[in-house]
Amino acid sequence: MIKVSNRSVARLTAAGLSLAFCSLQFAGAIPTVSADGANEEFSDVAVPTPDIPASPYRVERIATGATPGIGDPMTVTAPLEAQGTYDSQATTGTVQDVCFAFGRTYDDIVNARPLPGVRAAYDYVDKTFSWVTAGTMGNCRERFSGGPGCDGQAYPTNVGPTFYSTCWSNHAAGRAFDVMVGGDARYDSNVLGRGTSLVNWLLAPDGTGRQQVRARRLGIQQILFNDHCWSSDTTGDRTVTSYAQMRTCSVGHENHVHVDFTIVGAKGLTSAYGTPPAVAPTPLAAFQANTGVLYSVDPSNAPTNRGFGMMPGTTPAMAVTSTGYVIAFQANTGVLHTITQDGVLMNRGLGMKAGTSPTVVATASGYVVAFQANTGVLWTMTETGAAMNRGFGMRAGTSPSIAASGTGYVVAFQANTGVLWTMTQAGAGSNRGFGMLAGTSPSAAAVGSSY
Repeated sequence: MIKVSNRSVARLTAAGLSLAFCSLQFAGAIPTVSADGANEEFSDVAVPTPDIPASPYRVERIATGATPGIGDPMTVTAPLEAQGTYDSQATTGTVQDVCFAFGRTYDDIVNARPLPGVRAAYDYVDKTFSWVTAGTMGNCRERFSGGPGCDGQAYPTNVGPTFYSTCWSNHAAGRAFDVMVGGDARYDSNVLGRGTSLVNWLLAPDGTGRQQVRARRLGIQQILFNDHCWSSDTTGDRTVTSYAQMRTCSVGHENHVHVDFTIVGAKGLTSAYGTPPAVAPTPLAAFQANTGVLYSVDPSNAPTNRGFGMMPGTTPAMAVTSTGYVIAFQANTGVLHTITQDGVLMNRGLGMKAGTSPTVVATASGYVVAFQANTGVLWTMTETGAAMNRGFGMRAGTSPSIAASGTGYVVAFQANTGVLWTMTQAGAGSNRGFGMLAGTSPSAAAVGSSY
């Protein structure tokens, strides 16, 4: 054992190398990772849809104001919104958190008024289809799920503003409407035909073949009807242009079409209303708020609640790419997730070690994430989802750091021997021979064409 120094930080700079780490001692070679660790292809990892706890406060408000009028969104010539935009539902919180969000008032709630974009979209649907009757609009009411605590409690009918529920839908936030179809689609072909015609109209392509033009221009993110589902954040749904192509799912909705909106769609701030598609500013920072939820902050210091729960004790990573930016984080399910500038959330299905955080770097072809898997082994994943077990054991409670290097990248990490190691994109590992303090992680940065 050879001591380096009694200083807490050592820095090595040679031949373009710049690494910072907390030093203890020199140590030996990294051991070969056992087969039951390195070769474990995440088969033991449960990857449920991540629980998304709502923030107990809101950082964005909007006065409902007058309902804007619109024409047929198909005729709008402004740039079309990108596919994949989806804002999570505020399923959990108090009446004050959920139903009064975005500036909705007591009068709005008792009259079940949705946000202005939702109302405008419904009004145009009502004008287009003679059979339309309104169902649930902006009602502050729990869903009926049959389980305890999800029994349709409503404000102000039988609960107060501090009533807490985990069963809200986007109706409660004023972000959805229901169109009644006049019966049960399972038993009446005329009823099925009405709902089908509305769904087809919303998802129809334009003359150039662009899918779901009306839905995208209105900011519609979900449609449910007769045990069929369409969602803007489901990759396989992005080519769906009719009811017949929708996924089958056990959601009921046999007597009405449920239409759910993004936040900007609900506000009436999409191209259907003459507002060009918004391009989110590149955040100044991404962080886990004290509510356990992912947030970002733009250069004007305006915070954005991303609405996604994070694993306690972990930190998100962010990189600017050629198409915007990407944030990588460990969700509160212990699974790696990414979210892009246009709001596309992807559950990467890869389990992460508790207490560790991913790192991300932009590349010529997109981005690469490095992380410690739940097997204690270093893994990388590309933007396309191609994951690679790098076979290097990592110290528990530590995280890797990735940086661009020439035409590729390099990853720095604390090996499971407590020694600093680096690894190139090609997978070549280098024992740097410097002992690291338990529980600490290195930092890597690009220096010219190296690191």
